[in-house]
Parts: sequence; structure tokens; C-alpha cells
Amino acid sequence: MVKLTTAQLFLALSSYALAAPTLDEQGPAVDLGSVRIVGVEDVGGTQEFFGGIPYAEPPLGDLRFRPSQPKTELAKETFNATSLFSPMCLQDVSWLGLDFTLPISEDCLTINVARPAGTTPDSKLPVMVWIYGGSFTGGGTLIYNGSSLVAQSISRNTPIIYVNFNYRLGALGFPIGDDATSEDVLNLGLKDQRLALEWVQENINAFGGDSAKVTVFGESAGAISISTHMLSSSFSTLARGAILQSGSGPTTALFNGTTEDKNADWGRFLGGVEECAGSVNGTDTSPDDATLSEDEAGAGGNNTTSLDCLRTISNATLLLEAWTIAGALSNSGVPFRPTLDPGSKDAVLPMLPSRVYAQGEFAKVPFISGVNRDESTLFSSRTANYTTSAIRQIILDSITPSELAQDELEAVIDQVLEAYPDDPVVGSPYGTGEETFGLGEGYKRWSSIGAFSLPRCAMGKADDWVVAGDKDFQAGRRRMNRLSIEYDDVRSWGYHFTDRQSEPSMGVGHGAEVAYIFSDLLRSNLSANLGVPANRTGAFDLSEVMVDYWISFAVEGDPNDGRGRERPIWGEYSAEAPAVLQLENGNTTNVGDDYREGAMDVFLDNPIAFRH
Repeated sequence: MVKLTTAQLFLALSSYALAAPTLDEQGPAVDLGSVRIVGVEDVGGTQEFFGGIPYAEPPLGDLRFRPSQPKTELAKETFNATSLFSPMCLQDVSWLGLDFTLPISEDCLTINVARPAGTTPDSKLPVMVWIYGGSFTGGGTLIYNGSSLVAQSISRNTPIIYVNFNYRLGALGFPIGDDATSEDVLNLGLKDQRLALEWVQENINAFGGDSAKVTVFGESAGAISISTHMLSSSFSTLARGAILQSGSGPTTALFNGTTEDKNADWGRFLGGVEECAGSVNGTDTSPDDATLSEDEAGAGGNNTTSLDCLRTISNATLLLEAWTIAGALSNSGVPFRPTLDPGSKDAVLPMLPSRVYAQGEFAKVPFISGVNRDESTLFSSRTANYTTSAIRQIILDSITPSELAQDELEAVIDQVLEAYPDDPVVGSPYGTGEETFGLGEGYKRWSSIGAFSLPRCAMGKADDWVVAGDKDFQAGRRRMNRLSIEYDDVRSWGYHFTDRQSEPSMGVGHGAEVAYIFSDLLRSNLSANLGVPANRTGAFDLSEVMVDYWISFAVEGDPNDGRGRERPIWGEYSAEAPAVLQLENGNTTNVGDDYREGAMDVFLDNPIAFRH
């Protein structure tokens, strides 16, 4: 894993080159009700930034493991928004591969706004809202400052406002099990996102944005989140468009929060918090009640649930350590992620996305949906032997419990194994022939199939988790774009990112395109863990083209506004032309959406089997 120096991260985070004023200076300011939000201007005088604005009450104490509550008022008449970014939500930041520690906190539900200098409430600029990814266990706003997006929007005379926000992650954002289900606190991270989008609707006009021209975009877990929100028709009141980078509604296998595995994972989490280890499903099994003080008894008494107990824990580090242990022991790799919540009074995922699509009851906003050529290689084990029997078991475990009978599931898995033979020539990374890179048996076959949930018990490898190829990412993208064929009132564009990266065994892996949208990441090398372009100069050229498409879509609702870099017309996805835009330096062009069509049809034709 590439280690980044403090200087490299500073380069990524200091693209604003902010000159922090004191609060009595004449700096950029926005009035929200009776409160003045004071921001900061960059040293070049081209952009203004407002950071760390709370959109929700801190989810601490009794508000831990509860839906976020809107922050209706700030404590002071003047709010200092001149700092860069607030801490990321609680997480293990080792996934970033940094040589130092980044700030994390439970008190993290904040939002940031960047705009062109001189913007006024009358400017009515289009707004781009970013939702970060990270497998619902990592990520934060400070990684994606958006200054390069705003700068390019200015240079092409189509200025936009950029917004991003933090949301709760892991066990704190996605509690599971019987207690979380009965207390109706599933999918809290998704509800944080929705509250933040509501904040944008209520307040962005004061910053000079147009609440009727909001485009939400995100990658991986961020894109999955957006497409989940799109399952409700009410999403159209929060945004007029969406850009989904490597993620869609059908990307993850979805289950109820009360399955045996979900309860087992929640039990593992509780087991890591000594004070609450005996509190399971509303019953405290600890034998030590007699030794507890009156206050402590409230943390684990017989009338409390595990959530009641966890709300009394004052040391958040204990929760993070317990959540990390639970993740390491889980058979699902990423235990704390979105779940079906059909019994919720405020349901986010009442049913499988495929059923929502079939009913047509989703938000019919224009969208862009795309994937990278080799989505799964980032996660596939480079040492495990993916034999046919192992792959069969992995897939079976990842889609059970099921509504289908065992023999039906086995028959579907047979179709998968037949469609994806053990032949490196047709495996991922694609286009590499018989080369196997000296890696484990079946690496290229498994990287082509993929599965979001890869149980460690099947492979005996602690580093096997969150793998996704055709089964989830590629087929999910195609399913989303095909909505344009099924419904006349759905407009969409698809892309296939294929720009060559420097590590051949990884191909064009998951996350490689992110730095092309946030070009400061290309300059800083912060995205090196997700891929390093083989041609850095060409990567910057392609980055400009991609950002032009993205901004054009945000401004006009169509990626082809003709402004900025000369680039091909991106064909709209349709029955007459089911095509995607191949994004590759020197070879960006529309291509038919028929790659591995017969193989992917196994997933598209059996959405219930694959919990899509």
C-alpha cells in the first residue's frame, strides 16, 4: 500500500490556498436567519469557502444510534466557517495508507460550501453535491475539497457551487440486528444524507445557489447511497439529477436487519464493548448487576437494550475498536451497511430495488451511471485460490438467506459458473490474455464475476472483502441504464472508464476514476491506492473532458453543452442506441453496451436470487 506524506496530503487539502480572516474582517458572509456564516476567500480571490457548518445535532449520548436531528439554530450570532473541514466521522483511517493520523469524531455531521467569489443570493447557480464512498465504513469531506471543480466551472463560464457533507459510518451509521430493527434505527447513515440534502434545499439559495438545480454525485458507497435515495419518488424534491460512479441500487445484496448473520455481527460488536457485552436483544445477561452503581445499571440493566447501553459509553474509541473487531470477524466482510427496512415508519429500503423498478415507483430524474473496466481487482485476494467449489460456496453464502429454494439457487449459480469459465483470457483484468501475473488460482475468473459479500470462512483469508465485478457493479449499471428503455420519462447516459493504469494486474480498478473528477487528487497522489494513471499528462487531459461532461450535466441536465474542451457528443441511452461512452485518453468514444452481454444476463434475469 502506498504511504502518503504529510506534504502530499497538504497539497490535496490546500488547493483553496485559503487566507483565513478573523471574524471582524470584511470576508465572505452569508446570512441564515439571524446567524451570519463567515467564510474565507482563497488567496487568488476566485473562490469562497464555508466549512464545518453543522446540519444536524451532534449524534452523541442519547442521540447516538438515533436518526439525526436537524440543527435548527446555531449558538452564536456569527458562526466561524473559516476552517477547512471538520473531523471525519468515526472510522479506522488506516485504509487511507497515510503516515499520520487524520481527525475523527462522533461530532461530525457538518456540511461545506464552495462557490465562485462574488456570488450573491441572486446568482442562482447550479449546485453539485458530492457523497463520498468507502464501503460505508470510511471516507470524509476533507478528502474531496472540490476546488478544482469550481475553478473549471468558472473557466468554462458555467459557474457552479460545490457542496459536500459527512455522514455516519460503520456500526454507528448502520446498526443491525433485532434491537436496531425493533427501535427503527436502521440505515442511519442514509438518513443523515437525506437530512443534509434537505439542508441544501432550505439554505443553498442564501449562498447563491439554486435549490431547483441540484445534482447529487458520488462514487462507490456514495453512488449506492444516491441510487438508494432514488428508489423513492421524493428524491425528485431534493435533486433534479444524479451522477453514479461505480454504484447503483442493485450493487449490494440486500437483506433484512434481523438475519442470523446480522445478529451475529451485532453480537460481535457488543462483545468488544465490555460494559455492554451482555446486553443482547433487550436482555442483559451480565451476572454483575449487583456491583453496578445506579448510573451504571442504566447501561446494562434488565430493562435496556444493547442500544441503550451503547448510548452511555463515553469513550468513542471503545466503539471504534469494537466495530473494527466485528468487521474482522464477520462472515460478510462489511457487516455494517444498508439493510432492508420494510417495517420502518421512515423506510429507506422497503423492498429490493428490482421490485421498485418493476413497479415504476422511483424518482425519474436524469442520471449518469458508469463503471470502471475492472471493478473487482482492487478487492480480490492476490494469494487465495479461487477454485470452482470455493467460488460456488462464496456466491451461495453471499445471496442467502433467500426467497428461493436451495435447488433454484444452485441452478442459478451453475449458470454463473458456465457463463464465466475458468479461462484467464476472458477474465479480469480484461484484455490481458493468458497472463495470470503469478497470482492465485482463479484470480481473473473471480475478479470478473465478483460479489459484494465475500465470506472469509470460504477462503480462510482475512483480506477478502467487498469484492464486486459483473455480478454487482457492471450488471447494476446496465440495469440502471436500461430503465431509459423501459420508461419513456427516464433519461440516462452510461459510461465505461477504461483509461490505462500503471499496475497491469489491477487493470482499471474500482475508484481509479475519482482522481479524474477531483484533479487535485491526481496532483497530490492521494488516490494512489486506487490507481496511478499510466500516462499522467493524458490523465489530466481526460480529467478536463470528464469534468466538462459532469459540469455540463449539472448545469443543463445534459452532458453535451458544447462548452469547455472539444469532446465527442455523449449519446443518450436508448432502445435505438444502447451505448455507453468509453472514457479513455485519446480514445473517448461511444461504444455499444453489449460487452459480456450473455454472461451478465444471468444476473440481470435473476435479480431476486442475487438479492438485487
